[in-house]
Amino acid sequence: MLDRGQLKDWFSSTEIWIEATVSAVAFYLFVIHMLTTTQQRFVSPALFKDRNFLTGNVFIFIVGAVLFATLALLPPLLQICSIIPS
Repeated sequence: MLDRGQLKDWFSSTEIWIEATVSAVAFYLFVIHMLTTTQQRFVSPALFKDRNFLTGNVFIFIVGAVLFATLALLPPLLQICSIIPS
């Protein structure tokens, strides 16, 4: 959805709406399963009581967001810089 959104004009496209709906339903089901199921959870919420585990996950999330943003924004920036004469 995120890769094809710009090509398909984001939420003007039926494909993007379907992909957004599927991802929202899957996320909802994941959260409900995590909070209500007492046996065979994907990830135990008790893990997040450990400060080291939580801090590590937060930092990895931040690093992933920065790397993804760099990967997504650097090519258009370089393309614009090569068009404009210095």
